[in-house]
Amino acid sequence: MVDEVTQPDEGEDNAWLTAFVERLASRFDDLTALDRQAGDGDFGQNMEAAFGDVDRPVRGTDADVLNFFAHRMLVRAGGTSGAVLGTFFREMADAFEGVDSREGDGEAFAKALAEGMQRGVDAITELGGAKEGDNTLIDALAPAAQAAKDASGSVDEVLEHVFGPAVEGAKSTRGMQATKGRASYLGESAKDVPDPGAIAVTWLFGDAAVEEF
Repeated sequence: MVDEVTQPDEGEDNAWLTAFVERLASRFDDLTALDRQAGDGDFGQNMEAAFGDVDRPVRGTDADVLNFFAHRMLVRAGGTSGAVLGTFFREMADAFEGVDSREGDGEAFAKALAEGMQRGVDAITELGGAKEGDNTLIDALAPAAQAAKDASGSVDEVLEHVFGPAVEGAKSTRGMQATKGRASYLGESAKDVPDPGAIAVTWLFGDAAVEEF
């Protein structure tokens, strides 16, 4: 078994990543219920395995916390979601080396966010072949990555700028025919269910109830 990684606990609260964990923690059951309609039914359980006992508020630099998230997904979550989100968070962590949202530099944050998400999209595509329109979390991440390229202002303003395109991308998965993952075997029965992974990644940028997707 791979050794556990200790949760970072240095310095002030990391408001950005604490908010993400808070949003996830309140909706594990909602994500599982969605996935039961469109997949294996274990997505919320996998997210809970990775994030359910994360101490809050989250402390540490963005890079350290994102690396911790990557390890949790790869080791605890398992399955496709573990590999995909573990890969995504690892790419994000690399992009955030030397950049810390707690310092309040919105320009540096926007640049790291855009680079990290694009690297994440590329790595996930290479990993499993998913692309926009395949009814996966890529449908939320890709437009968010594009939006981050011209984001400006404070860290909060950058997140708000990216959140809208991410939500619209996640909403677009409702009505898509999945071509990747378990949902691709369920055909029409899964077509009207938004992808739970796409919903979950929008919570990196802002808050919206599952019912809004």
